[in-house]
Amino acid sequence: VYAGTGEENFSLDSYQGCGVLVSTDGGATWTQNGAGTFIASNGTAAVSKILVDGATAGSTTSTVVLASTAAGLYRSTNSGSTWTKVLPGVTTDLVASPNAGEYYAAVGYLFDAAATDVFPYHAAGVTWTRVTGFPTTNVGRISLGITSAAPVLVYATVQNSSTFGLLGVWKSGDGGATWAQATATGASCSSQCWYDMYITVSPAHPATVFFCGFNLYRSIDSGATFTAITGGGANTVHVDQHALTFDPQRPDTMYAGNDGGIYRSVDGG
Repeated sequence: VYAGTGEENFSLDSYQGCGVLVSTDGGATWTQNGAGTFIASNGTAAVSKILVDGATAGSTTSTVVLASTAAGLYRSTNSGSTWTKVLPGVTTDLVASPNAGEYYAAVGYLFDAAATDVFPYHAAGVTWTRVTGFPTTNVGRISLGITSAAPVLVYATVQNSSTFGLLGVWKSGDGGATWAQATATGASCSSQCWYDMYITVSPAHPATVFFCGFNLYRSIDSGATFTAITGGGANTVHVDQHALTFDPQRPDTMYAGNDGGIYRSVDGG
């Protein structure tokens, strides 16, 4: 088990991390790895996402592991013992394509930065290629969504670095080669997209997309329109959404992580 520590949400009270923790006994005991790599002497020390390469998973010595962090994207070929930076910049998200060895990483920051973009790469992180056709003005934090139901479908939600609200939702239907902006009517994170913004796609229904901002929103038309599914009535869930994931065996069972804890839905939200 690999745990990336630190809260990469850019608030003044966000918790700082202690590197990557590795357990080889199912979580009974843990070893701190990469302290010198991931713990910054100044600035944010945070790991936003850990992904394990499926082809090499299970080894205590030769598993390939990726970590997106506030200091860049890192890769380990020895089960997290040592790490090499493969992309510079603040890496806010990392997702694995259903195609073996293919990943997408988001490099961005709440304030507009040079070379902010989404970077896809193939062959387990050996070569990175910057995508084209993606917005380049007022681009801040970026979150990515992908689904096992459609390997070439990738979503990206982008914070407006000028207003700190939502710049928009972009979609690629060809594995990141070209991008088009989705209408995304109804999706919102108020002026907090720098802090709470997340997008994910149903593993069973590629047209069902969830946008996480101040509240949770669901689209059943591939991101054209979103409807709030939390924030009122009997379905009250704490605000400020930071994570959403699915039970891989039961795609209608979902877990949402926010400022109030972890919430579960067993009926697709």
